[in-house]
Amino acid sequence: MAGLESGRADDRRDPVTCVVVDARSEVLSTIPRVLASHHIRVVATASTGDGALAAIRRHEPAVAICDPKVGGLSVLGLARVAPATRVILYASFRDRDDLTDAIAQGVWGIVLKEAPFSDLVRAIHTITEGGIYIDPLLAGVYAAAYAQQLTTETDLPEAG
Repeated sequence: MAGLESGRADDRRDPVTCVVVDARSEVLSTIPRVLASHHIRVVATASTGDGALAAIRRHEPAVAICDPKVGGLSVLGLARVAPATRVILYASFRDRDDLTDAIAQGVWGIVLKEAPFSDLVRAIHTITEGGIYIDPLLAGVYAAAYAQQLTTETDLPEAG
């Protein structure tokens, strides 16, 4: 019980498993090294949508970290192939307007590539514990979209 008493309960748990999907080789080589130091194991990487689907079917990871711009990749398709795998979109800030409906499509987290790696680690732990993670720089975008949706849903026709 020394590990638990010292606050290192993570030493006793199996590592979180991930698949990383990105077209850029530097992302595919860097992320596994960074995550390994945080008790997160990348079981496969893929640079195409077909490769991602095959890796997720084969390994059934807890998390899939995906660049939404990878060709042939569908969040809904991932959800059907492996419903137990939670998807994090790993996107650029310039893609922020394309991300507003991602949560409705089944994404559990969104992390900007411009963010520090510690945010990606935090997102992985948040979603594996049942939460949803939105990059802080995108919070305003989501708040505005949600407010617009509420306004639209509550508009009542005028009595005539």
